[in-house]
Amino acid sequence: MIDIHSHILPSIDDGAKDEQQSLAMLRAATEEGIHTIVASPHHQNGRYVNEAASVAAGVSKLMALAEKEGIGIKIIPSQEVRLYGDLLEDYAAGKLLPMGRYILIEFPTPPCAPLCRAAALRHAASGASFGASGKGLARHRGQPVLSKLPNGGPPEKNPRNLLKTHQLPHCLIGYYQVTDY
Repeated sequence: MIDIHSHILPSIDDGAKDEQQSLAMLRAATEEGIHTIVASPHHQNGRYVNEAASVAAGVSKLMALAEKEGIGIKIIPSQEVRLYGDLLEDYAAGKLLPMGRYILIEFPTPPCAPLCRAAALRHAASGASFGASGKGLARHRGQPVLSKLPNGGPPEKNPRNLLKTHQLPHCLIGYYQVTDY
C-alpha cells in the first residue's frame, strides 16, 4: 500500500514534532502494510513554506534514520500545496515537488467560497489563464489531486458527482485517514 499524504517530516509543519515521532509514524505505517509513504508537508499555506530542496533534504535525512533503525519503507518527497497566486510559476521553476505528474492541492480556508476555489482549480487544471504565466497545470503535464474536498465538508456519496458539480474533470480526490501516534 502507498500513503500519498503524510506529514511525516519532523519539525517542518503541523505533523511530526521530532525525529522520534517521525520514526514512530514510519513503524506504524509499515505495521499497517504501507511500503511507500509520500512526505507531503504543507507549502505556501500562509504558515509554512517548504520548497522542493528543503523537503528533499528532509526526506534523505529521514530515510537514513529509518534505515539505521531497520524500518523498511520508501519515502518519496512531495508537498501539500495550498492554491496560491504563483503556483504555476513555482511549478515551472522547480520549487514544487509533484508525485510524478500528480500534485497534492489544498484549498485556502474561508472566506474563499467553495465555487471560487473550484473555479480557480478548474482553470489551473485545464490550462486556462491562471497567474502571470497564463498556463495551467495541464499544460505543464501536472495532475491535481485534491487533499480535501472543495466544499471543505465530508465526502459526498459519489465523489465523481462532486467533480462534475464543480466542473473539475481533470482532478482526482485523495482520501486519507488521520491517525494519532
